[in-house]
Amino acid sequence: MNKVVVFDLDDTLYKEVDYVRSGFMAVAQHLGDDSLLDVMLKARSKGINAFEAVKEQRPDAEIEKMIEIYRNHKPTITLPRETTLTLDYLHSKYTLALVTDGRSVGQRNKIEALGLERYFAPEDIVISEEFGSDKHSAANFKAIEKNHPGADFYFYIGDNPEKDFFRPNQLGWRTIMLEDVNHVNIHGQDNAPSIDHIAQYAIESLCDAIAIVDETEI
Repeated sequence: MNKVVVFDLDDTLYKEVDYVRSGFMAVAQHLGDDSLLDVMLKARSKGINAFEAVKEQRPDAEIEKMIEIYRNHKPTITLPRETTLTLDYLHSKYTLALVTDGRSVGQRNKIEALGLERYFAPEDIVISEEFGSDKHSAANFKAIEKNHPGADFYFYIGDNPEKDFFRPNQLGWRTIMLEDVNHVNIHGQDNAPSIDHIAQYAIESLCDAIAIVDETEI
């Protein structure tokens, strides 16, 4: 059966807090003081702007430069084992694609660091800044349908009810939410504007998506 499995990136294939930590470390190293990592992490945990917290200790630090380094750094991040197992299995049977929001440079750096090119063809990676619209638009998902017309099923696996599932639900896709069991995601999961924004399935481990995809039949 022809199935296309589409993934979100941040907080779905890896934890975005790892990227945040990596970016803060890049800033600290640029400023020549690794102890600033803890300053930024503590500020973030209190809801304080991390770069402003650094500037309080280092008046010579430029906020715009810190933001630039954070956004453009080559991240030190890896795929969790459950992600690798899931992608390896699904890639062996189905077409995989990626639809993610974010800036081109940052998302491309994440994709490279995680080695995701081996799972997704270049034309099946949709990044909002490059595409011209974000996941609030059906166009981002229709681009995958255009690349793979006539599939029996399309799936979207994400984490954020505010924007991940509404459009795929409208298009008749199967939608799957990876639950934030450790409560570390950047975005909460109690933010669905309506029932139409809620995923059809909720899973605690990405590996649980395998059975849903495999067992979905006409």
